[in-house]
Amino acid sequence: MKDNGKSNYSYLHRTIILLSIVWIIVVSASLAWNIFNEHRNVIYVARKEAVSNLDKDLAFRHWASRHGGIYVPPDKRTPPNPHLAHIPDRDVVTNTGKALTLMNPAYMLRQMMEEYSELYGVRGRITSFKYLNPINKPDEWETKVLKAFESGKNEVSEVANLNDKPYYRLMRPMITNENCLKCHAFQGYKVGDIRGGISVSVPLTPYYNIERRSIILMILSHFLFLCLGFAGLSVILKKGKKLITERTKIKQQHETILSTSIDGFWMVSLEGKLIQVNDAYCNMTEYTQQELLQMTINDIEDIESPEETKKRIKKIMETGGDRFETKHRCKYGEIIDVEIGVNYIKADNILFAFIRNITKRKQMESEIQLINKNLQKRVDEEVAKNRTKDQLMFEQSRHVSMGELLMNISHHWRQPLCAVGCAIQDIEDAYRHGELDEAYIANNVNNAMNELITLSETIDNFRNFYVQGEDLTEFNIADDINSAEAILEDYNISRSIIIEKELDESLTAKGYPHEFAQVILNILTNAKDKFEERKITDGIVRVKLYKDAAAGKAIISISDNGGEIQNDIINKIFEPYFTTKGMALRTGMGLYMAKVIVEQNMKGTISVRNIDGWCEFRIEI
Repeated sequence: MKDNGKSNYSYLHRTIILLSIVWIIVVSASLAWNIFNEHRNVIYVARKEAVSNLDKDLAFRHWASRHGGIYVPPDKRTPPNPHLAHIPDRDVVTNTGKALTLMNPAYMLRQMMEEYSELYGVRGRITSFKYLNPINKPDEWETKVLKAFESGKNEVSEVANLNDKPYYRLMRPMITNENCLKCHAFQGYKVGDIRGGISVSVPLTPYYNIERRSIILMILSHFLFLCLGFAGLSVILKKGKKLITERTKIKQQHETILSTSIDGFWMVSLEGKLIQVNDAYCNMTEYTQQELLQMTINDIEDIESPEETKKRIKKIMETGGDRFETKHRCKYGEIIDVEIGVNYIKADNILFAFIRNITKRKQMESEIQLINKNLQKRVDEEVAKNRTKDQLMFEQSRHVSMGELLMNISHHWRQPLCAVGCAIQDIEDAYRHGELDEAYIANNVNNAMNELITLSETIDNFRNFYVQGEDLTEFNIADDINSAEAILEDYNISRSIIIEKELDESLTAKGYPHEFAQVILNILTNAKDKFEERKITDGIVRVKLYKDAAAGKAIISISDNGGEIQNDIINKIFEPYFTTKGMALRTGMGLYMAKVIVEQNMKGTISVRNIDGWCEFRIEI
């Protein structure tokens, strides 16, 4: 791993050095090109100036030649030209007596060139091999150019020294025309002959000074670019080293994880060939790494066929990964259960797989399944026992309720039985006193029968209340509340207990109506017992029935002023066998049975809370 890191560092350094060399070459080439281009531009501008001046001189010469020269007053600067002495009218006097001398085109142009050179530094010159004025004798460069004109060239220009200073020199031939023969015919020239040349020399020193300043700026700017490039390469080198260090560290960590992992690891080609395995998998299967790296998946796979393995690899390539369980064959024939997690690395076109030996887990699962099977059997037995126990609890609660029913029947029967007894006694007294006649007997019989009918209706009401329906039916909630309240009506009247009812008689519920009536009766009985226990003589029970539109449920609220339930027991009152009255008086099953009926049989809820000295039971169905 360290060698790999060093190799990466070495490669990075070689790359940076190569890039540095390339950068130096690029910057140097750019500088050379810009310097060359700057020099070319200087020569180009100098040539433009030379051509402009030469064209100007030729235009002046052409003008003077067309006019045969010009006459000017002679002076020290412009004396009569001795080389034009052969011209008869070289010197003339005007009618006014003013003396004039002839300036031929060459004389005029030479003087203009001298003055222009003094003013602007650009030197103009006319020269020829057959010169009249020795001043026009050609120098070495002009001699070479005049000979070139004789060989057919129309223009020659180049950079040459003049008085040890650089000049851009341009020269064109002068072609003899009719106007030239006035002064030069005696030299043997004919129209069309090359009589000489006219040249311009532009000083290059000012241009070279500008070029030098530009080159200095170019060198500085390119040096800056060179430094910026080196700075960038330095940053790349620094970040590259950091990246190599981090990658080397991560790779070392991965290698450490793979080598120390208790899970096996594969790197597999898409053809199923093992490329890399870790020690954990070697220990798992008892193969060496060399042996495994000569194998394919199907040399180890015990369940899947080669075709199935190909299909799985194709699926993994499509989905990116998979997790499954299978069996692998070990070196010495043992078959182990394994769990495999596979990921497809698209960039490298390979599969990474982690393999966990789950043989012990599978054995434990089998044992747990056997235990669960036995446990389920025991649970079923306990459930059956609990069902029997619950049935006994229901029956016990039912018997207690029936005892309370008999007590309430006695309250209902006491008054009718007294009335029947009185009627019988009245018949006996009437017989003794001779008052017994047909009308008297009919009246007493009628009264007695009315009381007996009342007794019969009472029996029917109580009997119907405790008949358990078998089918789930939709019933009117208010009717069941009224039925339960009617059972305790005589008792409540005898104890001055006020029942305040606000019932929405349109609400219905689905369930067992007689069971629900028992729930209401248990809650009302609980309030009655509390009034007796706490000796409350002005007991009030408020029963409300309304619909919660938001929840879509019917709400039954039963509250009494018998006082709050103690905070330490309020959460226990729905537990089986819980009672504050002692098991001799109550079984502690009434409210428990109410909770079972509401929450299990009717899928509703029942709860209790204290409100400002009152206790409220709330049922939602």
